Amino acid sequence: PMTFTPDASIGSRPIDVLNSADIGIVYDGVVAPPPVTLEVLSLDSAPIASGIAVPGETDRFRLDLSRQETIRIETFGDSDTFMTLFGPDDPTREIANNDDGGEGFNARITQTLSAGSYFIELRLFDSARTGGYRIQASSVVSAPSIPSLSIGAAPVTASIAAQRESDLYRFVVSSAGSYTIEIFGNTDMYLNLFGPDSQTTAIAEDDDSGSGTNSRLQLDLQPGTYFARVRHFSPTRTGAYQIQLRANDASPGGSTIPLLVINAQPIEADISTAGESDLYRINITTTGRYTIETLGGTDLFLTLLNPGSSSPQLATDDDSGEDLNPRITIDLQPGSYFASVRHFSSASTGAYRIHVTRS
Repeated sequence: PMTFTPDASIGSRPIDVLNSADIGIVYDGVVAPPPVTLEVLSLDSAPIASGIAVPGETDRFRLDLSRQETIRIETFGDSDTFMTLFGPDDPTREIANNDDGGEGFNARITQTLSAGSYFIELRLFDSARTGGYRIQASSVVSAPSIPSLSIGAAPVTASIAAQRESDLYRFVVSSAGSYTIEIFGNTDMYLNLFGPDSQTTAIAEDDDSGSGTNSRLQLDLQPGTYFARVRHFSPTRTGAYQIQLRANDASPGGSTIPLLVINAQPIEADISTAGESDLYRINITTTGRYTIETLGGTDLFLTLLNPGSSSPQLATDDDSGEDLNPRITIDLQPGSYFASVRHFSSASTGAYRIHVTRS
């Protein structure tokens, strides 16, 4: 500690107005302020008696939820209270606020909240006044049913309809494996994943790994129940979106993708609808040179994709094979690749065969 306090007036230079504690200077007899403590609200317990003893004061509380619930937080008494709710797990992210939603001039917030920690700030509407109050958090009804995502089903259409809203989904993994949870649409979404068998144990999160500003999580999951929470990246914006869960042998927005086995017999298929394209999966386990080609009398166009690359389109071809068939010969590293086949004419259809061989 310093042995004396400099005998000089405080000037207007920045150095003259620094907080001594911020730069590590400790004066004799100066006690650091105690850390802010939050009183915990227990759900469905009796109201807690408290009060604003000093004009301009703000009281802070914490509420912990282990699962999604519809909650009512409210005050009682004669004081004109104002309440602000933050979270989940972020004391700076405002969810809602209220002045006179309760009895008389009391504040009340009713909100469906996902699992997590929430923070309540309470003050008087008139910052020049003081007064007592009681505060309580209670369950309004049983938790609403959480919509389920089925593995490999078509994307579910939904929307963030209100500011600071988030949507929660549930899905069950029965077999360990690699899975993708993906958002589609033009809304900038943020995705959080929790589990297994817990709405509070965070596994992963993502902002823009999907197409455009969409979220995508690709990860290995063990058997269990998982929860995906979706919100807009901006807490003040809304918008529609689609969400899909699939095993990683399924196409984005679609169903299971047929697998092309290396050096197997060609698969028979057809473009049955004008403008249609067929997608195939190729699992490469050994580095080498591979050929993907179609056979038959249909004029086709072939595209080879690697979704795990920063440049997903690896190669395209029209007529390098027999007659009007496409053929791509390329060196590939181990990984999962996709071959997309369409008719060269978007107005035509036709049958074909496709296979992949290693040189």
